[in-house]
Amino acid sequence: MKVVLLFVFISNTLMAATESEIDTALKSNDFRVAKMLVKNISQTSPDYGLKDYYRALIALNEGKYDKAEDYIEKALDKKPDAKVYNLAGSVYGVQAREANIFSKLGYAKKSKKNFLKAYNADPNHKDYIISLLQFNIQAPSIAGGDSDQIEPLLEQLEKIDIKSATQLRLQYIADEEGEEQALTFINNKVADNPKALYLLYYRAFLYENAKKHELAYKDFHQIIINQPDDMKSEDFRNWNNSLYRLGRLASIEGKWLQEGQQSFVTYLQLDHDLSIDSKAWANYRLGLIYQQMNNNVAAKKVFTIAKSMKTDKELTKRLKKI
Repeated sequence: MKVVLLFVFISNTLMAATESEIDTALKSNDFRVAKMLVKNISQTSPDYGLKDYYRALIALNEGKYDKAEDYIEKALDKKPDAKVYNLAGSVYGVQAREANIFSKLGYAKKSKKNFLKAYNADPNHKDYIISLLQFNIQAPSIAGGDSDQIEPLLEQLEKIDIKSATQLRLQYIADEEGEEQALTFINNKVADNPKALYLLYYRAFLYENAKKHELAYKDFHQIIINQPDDMKSEDFRNWNNSLYRLGRLASIEGKWLQEGQQSFVTYLQLDHDLSIDSKAWANYRLGLIYQQMNNNVAAKKVFTIAKSMKTDKELTKRLKKI
């Protein structure tokens, strides 16, 4: 019995390690590695229950929504858990967005049904609260959106993750009442807690969307000069994203060029997972900054790096014009 239990423990540990590797590959948009890992674990453990879940997740990230739907329905036919239900909600939600007018409603209802199943299976799980909350915020009532559930879900989320709750409340206010009301809300939050980097980041992002670039720059700059020590924290992710956002503003406005250049250089040199698209866009915008600094040699170098990467259609189109 001890030998059997030991084998099960080792097997489960290896699966958990492989799943972590799959998640890491997906964060970097390395779909080839993710597929290889799923294939390997499926071959070594034919009864592995999450293979179709991960195949659906990979297909969803690749933008292959019909394939994602096929895989997630196979996963649903087995013994689905909350994780599978939540992904099913996302897959059907994307299909609702992409479908013709006759199919939208059916997909939306399937999305809500699966988000509810995930939430009911584990009602204190942050991700499942967020999924159901986002659905209710974004979907019209005819598609299953329930505005009466938004506030209770927000209050529940605030007890678990105040940062995510604040971000979603900000999104809700912006959608329902407009950007100015959202700015009033976040300004009050910052006034109460001026050292909270996540609040500064949310405000900076809102300023940027409102084309208030000077104000966005000030917040992004404030975040950058207060670099967090913990590279795994959300504050570090916001700090890292602020490097890109400030550099982007510099490339657009033709201001803060030295700081924008340094922000992009730091962003690209950090030892962290960046998607190919993120690296390509950062090199492209760094090239724009170098051009404005009349450093055409450096601009050509980073434009060449960006062109060497397989990236999205919009950036490919821009790079062809250079």
